Amino acid sequence: MAYYATAIPVIYFGSQIAANKVVSTASVWFDTCDVLRDDSAATIDAADCILKLYANLPAEHPAFLSKTYLQAAVDYLKYISSQATASKNKWRVFRKNYKNVNNKILRHTRRVEQRISLFREVYQLANSHQDTLVKK
Repeated sequence: MAYYATAIPVIYFGSQIAANKVVSTASVWFDTCDVLRDDSAATIDAADCILKLYANLPAEHPAFLSKTYLQAAVDYLKYISSQATASKNKWRVFRKNYKNVNNKILRHTRRVEQRISLFREVYQLANSHQDTLVKK
């Protein structure tokens, strides 16, 4: 019986410490949750305009492969952006941490921007090379 009497304070204070730790961790999680920041719309619009402008680029052109890679990157960024928006609409009642989703959108937005610049450089180099061949 004496053992039970000494175990009661240990159980009481132990459960109190555990409950405080759980509540503290939950409050920190709610304070540090990131909201969804999808800034990819401008990049998608710019890439779509470029792709529409060069839609009739012949397959023999040196920049055709770069245009194909740009199209694939834009399609994937559109997919990620739409999935994030759908997830935000789905979880609008509960709080969700969008840190990983934000990083993924940012990474793929930069990838599309890089492919836009690569396409532009390859296209300009191909045209400047053709201009020098015509002048000779």
